[in-house]
Amino acid sequence: MVLHRAKRIRDVRDVWWFLRWLAGVVRLRFGASSSAAAEVRSHTPSVSITMATNRPEMVSWAVDNVRRQNYPHLELVLTLHGDGFDDPRVNAELARLAIPAKTVRVCGAANLGDALAAATAEAAGELLTKMDDDDLYGADHIRQLVSAWRETGARLVGKLPEWTYLCEHNVTIRRYAGTRARYRYRMSGGTMMITRADFDHIGGWRSVPRGVDTWLLDDVIAGGGMVYSAPGCGYLVIRHGRGHTNDRKEEHYLRLAESVCDGWRPSLAGIPDVADAGSFPGFDCRSAP
Repeated sequence: MVLHRAKRIRDVRDVWWFLRWLAGVVRLRFGASSSAAAEVRSHTPSVSITMATNRPEMVSWAVDNVRRQNYPHLELVLTLHGDGFDDPRVNAELARLAIPAKTVRVCGAANLGDALAAATAEAAGELLTKMDDDDLYGADHIRQLVSAWRETGARLVGKLPEWTYLCEHNVTIRRYAGTRARYRYRMSGGTMMITRADFDHIGGWRSVPRGVDTWLLDDVIAGGGMVYSAPGCGYLVIRHGRGHTNDRKEEHYLRLAESVCDGWRPSLAGIPDVADAGSFPGFDCRSAP
């Protein structure tokens, strides 16, 4: 991990960034809780869900994930990244939501960081959270993140990618068995939550085509902020091999698995069995080999 970050060094400014980041990692390992928990957060903040998609077929799935949330003060800002989106169909999907929702458009040549920045620029919530268009989220997901933010005092909170469904192999794997919530420097990009003020303070999303989540995490750490990662209850990563910015093969995740269960099993991730009857767009999980 340290060597990977060191490879980012190109000039003197990068050296100072790397040293600040390294000091932040040390701070997370030793005594993070005593400094982070000092801030009391007792109110119920508004939350903006920011999301970018370049897959028209995923809009309905993504809207279902948002519609499922039971947190009371929500809005959705969805970036439509590239061509192929049918406006009436997108509007009909958003009309199913009981919360404010809006779309922004960016051209297909824009990178992922710029697409997310376009969504965030339109967000009005005190807290910003990123959801991915192709994972599965339980009803309590946003509520759990807000609770973690209130209780820990961390600048950035999220969840570990504890549970993953591999479409090609039709298995649900657990990657971090026996983990517990803690201050750490690893979390899933599709679960990150941060205040608007802290987000703006670190400079927002980097204008990069991939690794945008890691950059946000690292910039918070380099800026002296504490980050907190909870176990992955209520969140299921889905690997489907269609346009991931992380292009690792499913075999990579199988090698990391602490346990492997046959089939589409969201209930293992704490998402009620009603979701087990669903199918991922373009891939029928129930009939997979």
